[in-house]
Amino acid sequence: MESKVDKLLPDYLNEFNTAFLKALYWKVTDREVDSWQVERSIATVGGSKSVGVCSRDKVSSVLMELERRKTLEDKIKWDVLLLGDGGHGITMENVYILFKTYFGDRFGREDWSAFVRNRTRNGP
Repeated sequence: MESKVDKLLPDYLNEFNTAFLKALYWKVTDREVDSWQVERSIATVGGSKSVGVCSRDKVSSVLMELERRKTLEDKIKWDVLLLGDGGHGITMENVYILFKTYFGDRFGREDWSAFVRNRTRNGP
C-alpha cells in the first residue's frame, strides 16, 4: 500500500490534515470513514501532540490504523446483528460480553460504568 499511497501525496506538502487523509483513505480503499476516526488514528500513530495533522512519513501508518479500526467496526456490527433480538436491539448483557470479547483485560468495570452512563437511549 505504501508505494500506492506515495504516488497520491502531493510533493509540495509534508503534513496532511484530517480532511485530506479521509479523502485519501477513500481513494485507496473505496471505503468511507468518519473524521473522528481519522483524528483518533492520527493520535494513535503520532501521539497526543499530533492533533489533526500527520507527517508524510506517518501517512501509511495512519491509513493502516484506519483500516484496522474500520475492520473492527465491521466485525462489531455483524456481532451486534447476530447477538440482537431480531431488529429490536441488543441486550446490555450481550453488549457487555461483546466488549469483554473485543477488549479483554483492557475493559474493566469502570469502562463499563462509563459506557452505561454515557450511552444514548432510543426509547422510553
